[in-house]
Amino acid sequence: MRLFITHMQDSTPLEWPIISYRRQAVVERLCRNIRANEYLLYVASQNCPTPKMRGKILGFTKIKDQTVRTPAEKYLSPGKLDDGCLKNGSFKWPFGVLIGEANMLIQPADAKFMIGPQYSKTPQGDLYILDDPKRANAIVELTCKAVDMDEAFKPPQ
Repeated sequence: MRLFITHMQDSTPLEWPIISYRRQAVVERLCRNIRANEYLLYVASQNCPTPKMRGKILGFTKIKDQTVRTPAEKYLSPGKLDDGCLKNGSFKWPFGVLIGEANMLIQPADAKFMIGPQYSKTPQGDLYILDDPKRANAIVELTCKAVDMDEAFKPPQ
């Protein structure tokens, strides 16, 4: 098993039910390479609003399908859109893919320790792959709480 890893400010699948990025190419690469049984792992970036969570594994998700959605912001709860989400009046992360399954860690784990030598300080906006099956399996075995994605925000039709 491989894990796709992204560093983001937060992981709140019910309010942000889409994995979104600045560049369409990142989403296309994720869709092209991730398999149905593989997860995208969320690591809290240095911009995480809760300092003690920075560098922690927050949770992991499976993508719903390989469809790039844009504009991504139409899938977000209105309360999640604030000035921090905008740059020059435009949404910062317009390209995304919907989350099909989400799990949040009960006790967020130290990402650098769990990921090991592949741990990256990759800036928000890209991803990398953990290809060590022993480490990947240890991460997905951490105690999690499943998120009911059927409860996720649904935009008006």
